[in-house]
Amino acid sequence: MKRGYSIIELGDGGMCKIDINCHSSIRIEGESVLYFDPYNIEQESHDADYIFLTHDHYDHFDPPSMQKIVKDSTKIIVPFQMKENVKEIDIPASQIKDVLPNNKYTIDSFYVETIPSYNINKPYHPKEKDWCGYILLFHGKRYYIPGDTDFISEMEDIFCDVLFLPIGGTYTMNAEEAALCANKIQPKEVIPIHYNSLVGTFEDALCFQKHLDSSIKCEIYIK
Repeated sequence: MKRGYSIIELGDGGMCKIDINCHSSIRIEGESVLYFDPYNIEQESHDADYIFLTHDHYDHFDPPSMQKIVKDSTKIIVPFQMKENVKEIDIPASQIKDVLPNNKYTIDSFYVETIPSYNINKPYHPKEKDWCGYILLFHGKRYYIPGDTDFISEMEDIFCDVLFLPIGGTYTMNAEEAALCANKIQPKEVIPIHYNSLVGTFEDALCFQKHLDSSIKCEIYIK
């Protein structure tokens, strides 16, 4: 599997780097370094300013990977039900922020919205777990990382600039369902994730891209 990254030029003249480590493991670097569901991290960098977790499955909550990126000042944002789980990470409890879906938060200088993340036709991610996707305002752009989810009604009125969508099927929406979701949201850019590892293939990414509206830019990082 090949992994990729890109540099996004921001309206304020700054630059933002997006890396997909693998699967749904995302790193966004600007003035701060943000990780979402760090998984299978190989190198010790201890560079995370913020870590956002969507739910507690092993391919999204991976303590050994988190230990490689945390530093003294790292803050971890987690769904409420995960707060006790995260205490096994070597970090003060005061630096763990628990959140619930359908809320808005200010975390230091970040504006964060929490969006429900769940399955509607499969049992793997029940709605009652209160797991969360995140919309984050970062350098003037809205980034939406939905976690493991189907195309749910709560997504229909979302606005974002950059959208990360699971496309691998089985545990989440499949490629065609994800394309319908992206076409509804109409982000400026969409990045498919959650494939070519535990579930899904590179062909799913091509199928997803094929069914997107031509106005939406699609970056395929995982090949």
